[in-house]
Amino acid sequence: MDEIGAGTDPTEGAALGMAIIDYLHSTGARTIITTHHGILKAHAHSQPGMENASMEFDWRSLQPTYRLQIGVPGSSNAIKISEHLGMPEHIREAARNYLGTEQVAIEELIASMEKERRKLEYELKLAQDKKLSADKIQQTYDKLLQQLEAEQTQLRENAEREASEIVNNARKLIENTVAQIRREQASKESIRAAHTVVDKLREDFKTSKKQSSKVIQPPLRTFQIGDKVRVKSLDRFGEIVQLPDVQDMLQVQVGNMNITVPIVDVQKATPTYNKPKLSPSVLELQYQKRGVISKTLSLRGDTVEEALDKLDKYLDDALLAGLEEVIILHGKGTGALKNAVIEFLKDYPHVVNFRPGRYNEGEYGVTVVTLKG
Repeated sequence: MDEIGAGTDPTEGAALGMAIIDYLHSTGARTIITTHHGILKAHAHSQPGMENASMEFDWRSLQPTYRLQIGVPGSSNAIKISEHLGMPEHIREAARNYLGTEQVAIEELIASMEKERRKLEYELKLAQDKKLSADKIQQTYDKLLQQLEAEQTQLRENAEREASEIVNNARKLIENTVAQIRREQASKESIRAAHTVVDKLREDFKTSKKQSSKVIQPPLRTFQIGDKVRVKSLDRFGEIVQLPDVQDMLQVQVGNMNITVPIVDVQKATPTYNKPKLSPSVLELQYQKRGVISKTLSLRGDTVEEALDKLDKYLDDALLAGLEEVIILHGKGTGALKNAVIEFLKDYPHVVNFRPGRYNEGEYGVTVVTLKG
């Protein structure tokens, strides 16, 4: 039914429309009704078995999106559209006064519901993306755990096989030693030699047993909650939020997600310059910098201004990468570039000291700088 009750007085038309809707609903009929009457939208919202819906409309472009929204009543927003069409404000304000506060409140409520719906859709999309990412991480760790278990089983089998070989060899040596004692009629020398053989076998067996237990021993649990670690398989940094369980699985917060990883897949982060409270994101940046920042910076051929800009950025990167000593190549030349570098280093807050290069370092053509965080 299109625009029910629209051909008469709005109040009577809306009342008649509600009565018709109630009757059709009582018969079990499936009914779709379009309307601009706000009271019909409110009526459908309060009745069981009825549901509001609307076609989405982009108010910025004043164009329909052709997306059906279930549960959200449509808003006519004639006054808002008139604003985009250039109608003077004093006319729109008068229209609002004639409309009444109750109708304005309904329209604002509908607009608020639409805004909330979009927000929920966005959050749902984020949640779905996070779940997909978490599923991929879980698959990675399941595969990694299977590999670790297979390797541990193989190591245990190898250790048991080696121990079996030692026992077999020991049995043969003992039999030969007993036969020798009998041949020599248990002389002191033969008995002493037999004791030596048995002692050596005992030590060999102890060594083998230690190696076997070392192979299958689970990793030491030296982590604490709050420790910064690097997840090796992901090459990402995070923070421990739950200690290892009986299966040596611990929880690490990586970004805004908590993931469960084997203890063998994490290593403690080593922040530079004794700053253990650095965040995982900073640690990750440090780790990336270490792989790309060289210990040597060449300024030869640069103007003084270019060189100092390059030096400033380089020292910041070197400090972040954890380099304690760097070499600045400025050449000898007229000495202008060298002097500018030295003056810059005097004012740099993280420079402990600097010196000319030694004989095998480039002498006065380089400056060796010691940094401290």
